[in-house]
Amino acid sequence: MEDDDLPVVLEVESAFRITGRPGTVIMGVIEQGTLRIGDHLELIQPSSPGATPPLRFQCTGFDAAPRVPGRNPALGTLIAIVGVGIEPDAIQPGARLQTAH
Repeated sequence: MEDDDLPVVLEVESAFRITGRPGTVIMGVIEQGTLRIGDHLELIQPSSPGATPPLRFQCTGFDAAPRVPGRNPALGTLIAIVGVGIEPDAIQPGARLQTAH
């Protein structure tokens, strides 16, 4: 199976707000899959997987390092995604982002 076909998975390294901008910036390194604009993502908390529903949002944009023109970010890429409707203090250490089922 090609990496492009795998669901996106990344461990959240940090989350913060930028003054004057809506949403929370969620940063991490992609561990699997390829992220695309329009992907539906869910935030899975480590302390209660399955106990509470995951926070869901749609990827409307991202910033990646390194950015490769004409390619979506994939394995090993450091990425920042804006999650609207998610508060940074609601994200626990060890949380993971993944493609929503």
